[in-house]
Amino acid sequence: MVAYISGTAEDDDFSWYKGCGGNYPYDTTLNLSTPRPNARFYINVTGELPLSVIDEDLMSFSLYPNPAQDELPIQSNKKIDLIRIYSVQGAFLKESYSSSIDISELSNGMYFAEVYIHDKRFTKKFIKS
Repeated sequence: MVAYISGTAEDDDFSWYKGCGGNYPYDTTLNLSTPRPNARFYINVTGELPLSVIDEDLMSFSLYPNPAQDELPIQSNKKIDLIRIYSVQGAFLKESYSSSIDISELSNGMYFAEVYIHDKRFTKKFIKS
């Protein structure tokens, strides 16, 4: 992928560009200032960038039932390697190496389930009721 930003002060004036790509490190910041009110800026990105990601592992994974009471089962077409539960504040609470996790001791509220499937990590929120 190659990306660059370019600009022109006016149609018949100077122009410039700043680019990245290939073996060059990406610079995600660019400070621009110009005293010319008619300046125009252009961004060009060349490469293959998907507009959405369809992940087979994600499509075959669900938390059900949600809200859950005592047990949070994870349903997947693939083997679940690990489940971790986090509070909404990001505190780690517990983990399980099976396809379900006991949540009976958690207070009612919203939590996040982090699920590992084939070295990929997915996070979904769930309600404990």
